[in-house]
Amino acid sequence: MLLQYLKRFGKAVVIAEVSALAGLYYVFHDINTGGPDSRIWWDERFPFLIDSFHKITGITGDDRVIEHRKHRTSGNDGKDKGDL
Repeated sequence: MLLQYLKRFGKAVVIAEVSALAGLYYVFHDINTGGPDSRIWWDERFPFLIDSFHKITGITGDDRVIEHRKHRTSGNDGKDKGDL
């Protein structure tokens, strides 16, 4: 009996989990790389997401997130030390 339910609903559960994971990745990526406008948009609609983002990354405040993004994107202009 249990095996019948697993066969019937197992695929739906896996699809739901993969969809949720993809959605969370999109939200985190948008908050992390979207800039202050993106963070303001998410903060107005879902403030708990911004709070969670700051706890996960260890960064507090919008200014420090902007500085983090500049530090990550600036520097070697896309060239690694191993490139000629």
